Amino acid sequence: MMSAQLMLIVMPVIFAAVSIALKARASAHAPAFDKIIIVAAAAVHLVITIQLPYGQNAPDALIGADSLNYIFLLILSTLFLASALYSTVFIAEMAVLIRDAHDEKYNHWYVPAMLLTLATLSGVILSRNLGLMWVFIEATTLFTAPLILHHKGKESLEAVWKYLFICSVGIALAFIGVLAMTEAGRTIHGAGLNVDALRAGAAGISPLWGGIAFVFALVGFGTKMGLAPMHTWLPDAHSQAPSPASAMFSGALTISAFLCILRYYQIFSATPMIGFIRQLMLILGLISLFVAAVYVIRARNFKRKLAPRGEGASFQKPTKRGNFPVGDF
Repeated sequence: MMSAQLMLIVMPVIFAAVSIALKARASAHAPAFDKIIIVAAAAVHLVITIQLPYGQNAPDALIGADSLNYIFLLILSTLFLASALYSTVFIAEMAVLIRDAHDEKYNHWYVPAMLLTLATLSGVILSRNLGLMWVFIEATTLFTAPLILHHKGKESLEAVWKYLFICSVGIALAFIGVLAMTEAGRTIHGAGLNVDALRAGAAGISPLWGGIAFVFALVGFGTKMGLAPMHTWLPDAHSQAPSPASAMFSGALTISAFLCILRYYQIFSATPMIGFIRQLMLILGLISLFVAAVYVIRARNFKRKLAPRGEGASFQKPTKRGNFPVGDF
């Protein structure tokens, strides 16, 4: 029997396949099909998320929910439902515009791309293995690209190429971090890239390889999160993507990348490297906050103005118990 965690990843893929199949048979009714499918998928995803048990994961589980990622998952599911409801308006408006402009065709890939984005973001959030988490975050790049290219204009093409290039470089750097983490935890018996096993045996992590792993992970996943100075894809992507997709970029894509960084932070929290890690995160967060503040003042396009929405309010704020996230971009 398929677990609830796996269902959250597989279910949107099934709905995406149904959307593609139905539109292949009856393209004239594609907008009506899309509105039903995206809202149904969003509702099912939220129901499963609310009923999802967390904190009951096997030691070597590849996916699972705990008290941290359950919060991220609930945000993702709620936000996607809101985006899906607004997408019904967006799809209807798109159908009217296409009907009036006879030389245009309905974008059949909007709903499948949104659903596949939901699936991959669910995978990122639920992953309990650093390697699997990297695979899912890379997949989000592929499935969100059609959303940026939605309008198929010159500016859309420029934005999607910038997004693909910058994020692909970032994810490649994050992969180096994953490889370094493999070496860092080599002395921990049976740990591999399992988050729980690495946290339990954190005392055995090599400081040299651990430091390399975290720096590459921070820069790599920070690119996807939109941390300055790797943030330049954000304004263009937001301005060119449809508003429901732009909301997913802001409230789900960037915080999922933030969760990837937090997983590394969790692993190193019990090691002597944590002081250096906190300082590095704080510096990047403050730089990002400054860049975002300056950009918001200068930006004229409303969606571009929202793109850097305080990313840098970021990372860490000292408390008596250590450093806690203040917010993300």
